[in-house]
Amino acid sequence: MGTFAFSQTGPKFGIKAGMNVSSISKDQNLSDTKSKVGFNAGVVLNAPISTTLSLQPEVIYNDLGSKVTFGNDHKNSYSTNLGYI
Repeated sequence: MGTFAFSQTGPKFGIKAGMNVSSISKDQNLSDTKSKVGFNAGVVLNAPISTTLSLQPEVIYNDLGSKVTFGNDHKNSYSTNLGYI
């Protein structure tokens, strides 16, 4: 989902936002990994170079990770949160 602030001429600024679902692949020591719901958000600039060409740089923050349970009884667990720009 995204939006731009439109003007007559010149660059257009906007925001982006969304949701993601991530998990970490199983390892030999991890018996179960569960998905984590995260979000992403950022700002965007659409800068026209000519009437048919424009550049669109963006800065986005993305929240990823997983929840892991381990051990023979599956009672030990921890969450991993990874934030990316």
